[in-house]
Amino acid sequence: MASNSKRALVLVAGAAGALLACADPTNGIGDSAGGATQTGGAPQTGGAANTGGAANAGGSGASAGSGATAGSASGGTGAACAAGLADCDGNPDNGCESDTTKDSFNCGACGQICKLSHSSSVCEAGACGVQCLDSWGDCDGNAANGCEAALTSVDSCGACGVKCNGNGPNTKGLCSAGACDSQCASGFDDCSAAPGCETAILNDAKNCGACGHDCGGQACVSGECAASVIYSDSSAAPTGLALSATAVFWTDSWLDQVMTATKTGSGVKVIATSTATPWGIAVDSTNVYWGSDYDEAIWKVAQTGGAKTKLATVPGSGSTAGLAVSGATLYWLGDDALRATPTSGGITQVLGTATTPSSLSLVIEQGNAYFASSYDGNVLRVPLSGGQAAVVTAASYPNDVDVDQTSLYYGDDSGLWKVAKTGGAKTLLVSVTYGVRNVATDGVHVYYSDGTELRRVAAAGGKSLLLHTANSIAQIRLDGGFVYWTDSGDGTVLRLPK
Repeated sequence: MASNSKRALVLVAGAAGALLACADPTNGIGDSAGGATQTGGAPQTGGAANTGGAANAGGSGASAGSGATAGSASGGTGAACAAGLADCDGNPDNGCESDTTKDSFNCGACGQICKLSHSSSVCEAGACGVQCLDSWGDCDGNAANGCEAALTSVDSCGACGVKCNGNGPNTKGLCSAGACDSQCASGFDDCSAAPGCETAILNDAKNCGACGHDCGGQACVSGECAASVIYSDSSAAPTGLALSATAVFWTDSWLDQVMTATKTGSGVKVIATSTATPWGIAVDSTNVYWGSDYDEAIWKVAQTGGAKTKLATVPGSGSTAGLAVSGATLYWLGDDALRATPTSGGITQVLGTATTPSSLSLVIEQGNAYFASSYDGNVLRVPLSGGQAAVVTAASYPNDVDVDQTSLYYGDDSGLWKVAKTGGAKTLLVSVTYGVRNVATDGVHVYYSDGTELRRVAAAGGKSLLLHTANSIAQIRLDGGFVYWTDSGDGTVLRLPK
């Protein structure tokens, strides 16, 4: 039995690490019950040892044909994998399971993984191949580093070697969706039909910040028109804003007064004082109307000043917000409701309810009132004839609103939105990090602010234009040629050409 044990050890050691090469102990080649099988030296002496059953003539355990097996090594050294195959998992039960000619995890040899940059894992004829992912290319021809070039760059746009160049002066190349384009260099715009970007929009008063943005005689500084100052007092806090044909009116929530000036900034005067915290404001052809939170009242005074008249009381010590005049009726938001009071005085009616309506702008248009309720998270429409408030759209803390002929625009804590006045799908016109507080539209552009930047964007959407950097914008109003705003942070009332 000692000789049998030694024979088994030789077969394992000579099989290139292969238990796969060990003979079946029942076939008479290795260890046998007869004991005399390994007594002769001839079985391992020649190349004929594995040619037939007679090769093991020294022992009766061999049977015809048992000495040769498919894939066995010459001289009895054990089974080897056929070309292109390998035993990579070390499991004798499944034999040579890996095809190293196409296995991307065992490509050419066990453990050789095909993992090239921006390329699909592909093994071809035992070598890792390059199969670039979309928008990537092997532009240096070196398969070892995979697909190293982004085909979205100006140096390789859509294909290796396709370089994008600008088209004319003050331009630079741009690669967009795998195709070359040209864009203006920073500080320039293309304001003519000539090739290139010829206009320096940072200091051109006729094209300030963008082509066609005229500063109306004011200077253009760093792409912003210098604003015309209508009023300035560092101790004041202008808040609500209203316009007549020739004048500007505003409330001052710090100095507790109502003021006016011409649209060019002359004739500044106080036309009324308020018990405290005047807020929303509206005008008609002869009078000015405002709401006061502290004394929970709605007031009016002649545009020229004089004695003020109390028109209504805000029930339940509620807060006030926007006011608007249409015909002989003053509409106002106060104490969780939209209310209507005759401008000449009389009975106040509740038209619709909403929890803490917050719009400083109340819009009256074609028989409806539009406003926002940040507490409810809704933008609302109420018929002036009265009835339940209809939700135009839900929003995340909506603030100001305005409408044009077909659409409603509003700001909330994610940006500036557009929706049909009847409701439906809404469109985000501009995403704003800190939300939109103020909104006004003329049907062509929408003017808006996050409090510190006054901007405009086309009503159809597009790129926004920075008009002016501010401190704390409270309300925006428009007339035919200008945009006006109150800045409660630095105590000013200002305007710019639209």
